[in-house]
Amino acid sequence: MWIPIKFVLSFLVWLQQSLGPLPILYRNGIGPSSIPKFIHDIRHPWIEENRYSLERIDAKEALCNSTSILRTSLPPIPDDLFKCLNIDNNRAGSGSRLGWHNADARLREILDCPAALQTSEHLYVYIYVHNSKYDNLWEPLTPPETLPNLFADLFIAMPRLANIKWLSPSTAEASSSAFNMTFSQRQLSLPTVTNLTVGANMEALVLSAPNLTSLETADGYHWTSSEMEASGPWQRLIKAAGTREHLKSFSMVAAWSPELMESVSLALPHLETLIIGGSVGPRWSSSYPTENFKNVLSAAKNITQLLHLAVPPVFELGLGFDGGADCGNAYFGLSGTKYGRSVTRESLFYTEKAGSIVMDVIPWLKSFSIGSHRVEHRDIGQDGVVSWPWKGRLKEALLEQWPRYAGGDPEIGDGRDKTEDPDGPVFWSFAEDEIMLADDWTPHSRQDVNLQDLDLGMYELDMEDIE
Repeated sequence: MWIPIKFVLSFLVWLQQSLGPLPILYRNGIGPSSIPKFIHDIRHPWIEENRYSLERIDAKEALCNSTSILRTSLPPIPDDLFKCLNIDNNRAGSGSRLGWHNADARLREILDCPAALQTSEHLYVYIYVHNSKYDNLWEPLTPPETLPNLFADLFIAMPRLANIKWLSPSTAEASSSAFNMTFSQRQLSLPTVTNLTVGANMEALVLSAPNLTSLETADGYHWTSSEMEASGPWQRLIKAAGTREHLKSFSMVAAWSPELMESVSLALPHLETLIIGGSVGPRWSSSYPTENFKNVLSAAKNITQLLHLAVPPVFELGLGFDGGADCGNAYFGLSGTKYGRSVTRESLFYTEKAGSIVMDVIPWLKSFSIGSHRVEHRDIGQDGVVSWPWKGRLKEALLEQWPRYAGGDPEIGDGRDKTEDPDGPVFWSFAEDEIMLADDWTPHSRQDVNLQDLDLGMYELDMEDIE
């Protein structure tokens, strides 16, 4: 009988992970550590600094028992040693761990460590389930029957737990439904949790936190139209969030539409902070209606207590700006530097445009941000006009982001790498500077960009090469 190699590897990994620690061998440098693996996973510098001393004693007893006499043989243990715990097999150094097995083992270790339970305030959960055809290992999508209950036991045993980041599993309902069902059946209550970051299908955690003040959806989830329907996971999450009367901050990554924003505003009219992640319109569509951004914001007007708003960068707002070339080659060399300035100039124009829309629709905001550009209340005049930091110093702002090119780009061919005149134009000519540095400049198309001597890696494109 032929057995797929990934099943054999998975069994061997499971067997290796199931072996208990052999501290005597480790002290001789040939065995696993006597320090519980969940403590290694914290990656606190104190552990590494005192690793040798810990391996010479019963490390678990010393670290997990706050009254242990063994602590007298160690330097003072920092108060924040267990502040942030994680159950994660998806980061560097832990990728060979099977997701479910790693979670089960780490949960049992933590539950057997009173000092960690009593002092931890943050829990990060990322269980990568090896189920893809591209994985070298394999495990089922459904968690072991005991695992959801172990998580519930852990939550209940952590009296200071305030922040949970549950990033995965979530997107596969075969994984998440088992946790949701157990949490609901046990009527899990997390009264100390005030901040949650969750993926799709994890609304049970939201419903378990009566004092929740901040809710954030995890990045990296693939959106489809079905997920925006009333029965979709994100609509369920919005509905669950609407039952949390103390919720003041909501952050969501989505393909935003006026209808989706209306769902948020109806469920969460008491919000003070709203963070719109993802996009408000197709980035590459020049035919997409640019008023969608304004319509989305208009649907948020029911959130009358809203004080702080964050929206994506302007190339994600459907305003007609695509963000410039994605390929890094376009920014190489002297011509690439000038091209980068033209992209930044256009970005600043659309940032101002987006800011005007924000203030026109929601004028009572105390602060807002567009991508990385943040506007505080002091930056907004009585007439609602924003005083942007580049106003009156546009040339200086562009040169700060794109300094004069000094040469030396290894991607530019020998003999063609040109340095920039420190007294030369910011763009391709002084005449173009006069136009593009004017406060009333308006972009029309990419044809505004002078294509002469554009360097694309090792290739030079001259105007005579263009038909």
